[in-house]
Amino acid sequence: MLPLKSDNKDYGEDDSRIPPSKLARYHEDARDNRTIRLNKIQCEIYALEATWRQSRQAPDFGALARIITSKGACAAGNCYEQAILAYDFLRTRLNDASLPIDIVSLERPGDHNFVAIGQSTDGNGQYPKRFSDWHPDAFIVDPWTRIACRATDYPRQWSEKMEKWEARGLRVDDASPLDPGLLDALRDNNKISRRKAFPV
Repeated sequence: MLPLKSDNKDYGEDDSRIPPSKLARYHEDARDNRTIRLNKIQCEIYALEATWRQSRQAPDFGALARIITSKGACAAGNCYEQAILAYDFLRTRLNDASLPIDIVSLERPGDHNFVAIGQSTDGNGQYPKRFSDWHPDAFIVDPWTRIACRATDYPRQWSEKMEKWEARGLRVDDASPLDPGLLDALRDNNKISRRKAFPV
């Protein structure tokens, strides 16, 4: 998999706040370049997704992964793009074809995507809102936060990651990772299958 760089995690507008070891990755020009690359990738992804919606076709996350990987070392991605690559990587390696694997999106106002393994949706493409209600063997892979754990442990590990980012001075979309909208996103937002956006 490609080590995608996000454009929504940074140290803010002031380059003087960036640790010297991270300067090459986070300075203003590098951030701007990532944003430009990501916008191009997202335009291609959204155009293909629009075609699927119009033709009432199921999404092909493998095709989306190929768009991202075709950019090689120039690829960039936030949570959705990273979840696409993780999904494609895991899907091709799972030995049990009956094991559910999906990209999960937080419903608005939430704005996050991750991969779930071993948890089925209800008949409407919804996942249990509380992770404590997920299957005990369900697993989450969230490459944007670099978390891979049992679903029941995900909210705790998410909170710990947000606290770590805050301590490092990282910002997410120019806000503190401890902003309640982000810190409590897993608890407060419904979880849906990304496939639900594509009625077939």
